Amino acid sequence: MKKSSKIVLSLLCLCPVILSACSSVTYHPISLKTNESSFGHPISLGADKFKEDSTITINAAENNPASNPLVAWVKDNEYLVKIAKHTEDARDTSYSFAVNADTAGEYTAVFQENNASSMMYAFVSDISLSINGEEKEEFEYNLSYAILSSGSNNYLPYEDKIGNEYKTNILYFDATNSNYEFKFKVDGSFNMVGAESEEKIAFTNLTCGTWISMSNFESCKMLEFDFDFVDSINTPGTGKFTISLEKFSVENFDAATQI
Repeated sequence: MKKSSKIVLSLLCLCPVILSACSSVTYHPISLKTNESSFGHPISLGADKFKEDSTITINAAENNPASNPLVAWVKDNEYLVKIAKHTEDARDTSYSFAVNADTAGEYTAVFQENNASSMMYAFVSDISLSINGEEKEEFEYNLSYAILSSGSNNYLPYEDKIGNEYKTNILYFDATNSNYEFKFKVDGSFNMVGAESEEKIAFTNLTCGTWISMSNFESCKMLEFDFDFVDSINTPGTGKFTISLEKFSVENFDAATQI
């Protein structure tokens, strides 16, 4: 056999290996669970790993749609990724997303509890700022929260954009673990109209020493951060930054998404 023929045959034998290496596929794990099996369950996906960039749809079956409807999908007990919609004509309980490293994880179908105190998931439903007793319509802020299990001063950014994929943090209370307690810190600024001009006034490191837990949630679900300030011409003023928290429920989500 000629040398050139041997080279061609060798290359042909290598082709499957080369093609296999070039077309390797990445798979990511996706798992589903429920907050309460007696209320409903996620519908099986038929697999626990999925091809990168493929699109999958997760859904849940409701055992008691009237009393315990699906209210949301939560990822890794950290992010609100879907608020279920219930109307007279349709029930929107599914959630579709592209599979990748960011979307890989565990998704919980959260059903409405019979008793609100049993609900382990909460969210920031409203934020407001009042200056000298008058509510400001426009202001800037950065909200952070600390989890007791991670250290009392290890603050993490809290994104509170309702319904914004993977950027809406939540508060998750594990009833069996006392370390699932939270506290908040806020920095921000607002514009103050003075006698001669408008100026920006900042407030920083406003903290609340109260740890929010399952047991004290109802008494602590409205947090107020009071502060004093002085403008450029030494006129004193007072401010109040308020965070409102609510447990997951159809009613609370409907109210929050109307803001």
